[in-house]
Formats: sequence, structure tokens, C-alpha cells
Amino acid sequence: MKINYNIFFDLMVGHNYYESGWCECLTFQPDPETKQLFKRYQIGISSVAGGFRLYTFGRSITALQKSLTDISSRGYFQLNIICNDASFYNFTELPIDWAGSIEYNIGNTSGQAANGSIILGPTLIPRQQYNYAGKILLNFEDFPSLEEQPRFCIEYTPRATQWQYYVINQSAVELSSPVIEDKQKNTFDGPQQVMTELGQTAMLFSSGDRLLPLSNWPKYKFNLLNRLPPKSQGTVTAATTAKIVFKGLPNPNPDFVSPVLVNNRQQLSSPMYVYL
Repeated sequence: MKINYNIFFDLMVGHNYYESGWCECLTFQPDPETKQLFKRYQIGISSVAGGFRLYTFGRSITALQKSLTDISSRGYFQLNIICNDASFYNFTELPIDWAGSIEYNIGNTSGQAANGSIILGPTLIPRQQYNYAGKILLNFEDFPSLEEQPRFCIEYTPRATQWQYYVINQSAVELSSPVIEDKQKNTFDGPQQVMTELGQTAMLFSSGDRLLPLSNWPKYKFNLLNRLPPKSQGTVTAATTAKIVFKGLPNPNPDFVSPVLVNNRQQLSSPMYVYL
């Protein structure tokens, strides 16, 4: 038997912290009143990779709007955003030390994505909800616009932090001129001799005022090198060579961040400890 259904709302959530490009730590659930309305009017919700869809069975969006307006005093559907990763607030570009919830409304948009989807603009609510990270509101009065464009998206940006490598040379590896760089010759500031919180002497290398976005895969591949002095061949000086001491330094763990001042602005740093 063929079942006719109509998708009237399609939301995809992007986040470049993830290699997939989708925000993998969020799910969406109707609140109790919305859940009752879904059941009464046979509105389905299906999860897809990176988002969800709402659909009706044989009912037009105009007819649905009229029925809902007549019976519901609240005037909107509410889908709660459930986050299963507490470090979301660290690896997402949000105000530092902010604790609240994020609200989206189909009546509040901020442009159009490359694929034609309408971008929902966030509203930061200073009150934190104990059981959800945010909510999406679908006002019944905005339903007519869904007939022409049911596709929406939310776009999150990964937080950029100052990367800090603390190198603890326990094995007394000979390091005459240590540097941290990648294949593109992007280098770190340092080293600077510091003392860790555990009282260990360490060499600190920092990305300085260059903030690097966090990711859940090794997007950046930095190595610890020891530059060797050039060898003279008669009157000709050979090029400086470098020996790899530690190949593939770790990328930051978003669970561990610290405040840092960069160009007189409060930012976050990502400390990492490397033992030789």
C-alpha cells in the first residue's frame, strides 16, 4: 500500500568540528505539548544524519495550520535540543564562560546556505535549562512560508584556541634547537622554559596570536623537530637540517581549556603535555 506523506520541515545541523561536517552530538525531541499535538494530528518526526524531518500524512500545511491555530493556545511547536557531549560548549564558538540555552525560531533567519537552505539565526538565552541545551520553535503563523521552502539549517563554528605544547624532556633527549612546525613550515612560538602545575620543568611552545580551530580528528599535523647546525663544506655552508624528535603531536582535547589573553582579548588556550 502506498502511503502519501508531505515533508513540511527539514532541518540539517552542520558543525566543522566533526570530520563529517554534521553536528553529531545533538538530537531533537518534541516537548510534551508538541508530542501530544504530533500524535493527535499524525505528524511524524524522523531523525536523519545531522538533523530531522517533520511530515504529515495527506494533510496540507494550510489545513494543518488552521487546525492547530483553532485548538492550541500556545501557537507553536517546540523541539528541544538535547546535547550528549558536555564539551560542546568548549569546542563551539560561543561566548566564553557563557551558561545558557540557544533558541531558534523559523521566523528568525540569517541568510541562505550554499545548498539553498535557510539559515536559522541563534538567540542566546541567559537561562540554562536542566534537561536540554536549546529549543527550536515553529510558529503556526509562519507555516505558509514552509510550503515554498521547508529546508532549514543551523551552522555551528568550531572554537579557535591558542594551542600550547608543554614538552617535558624526562629522557634528557638532546635538543639544541627545538622547534614545532608542520609540513607547510607553520611554526610555534618558543620554546620558553616554564614550570608546570606539577612542578616539572617544561619547554612551552605556543601558537601565539594564531588561533587554531578545534576538531575531532587530526586536522593539523605538527612535529617536534631539532634543528641541527649547518655543516660547512669549504667556503660553502650547507642548508640547515632538522631531525624529527616527535612525529604527529597530539591535537587538543576540548575537555581541557584555560583562559588566556591574546592581543588584549580574552580567549581560550588548549594545553597539551608531551613527554620525551
